[in-house]
Amino acid sequence: QITVNDEEGSLQWTEKDGLRFLRVVDLEGNILFEGPISTPKDRTEIPPSVLERLQKAEAKGQLPGFNQ
Repeated sequence: QITVNDEEGSLQWTEKDGLRFLRVVDLEGNILFEGPISTPKDRTEIPPSVLERLQKAEAKGQLPGFNQ
């Protein structure tokens, strides 16, 4: 489990049995996204603003990158 805090809140990345999950919370504690992120199809369900934050964290090496 890895948690990354940014100016908009936090991203909590979890991997279990080879499946990846993401929980994104804003500064007020509201859940913006919670769900699987293991496949390209999973990632189509992520709101664009959350996906952008996830990709930034991956690019910075704060979270493991996406491997299809």
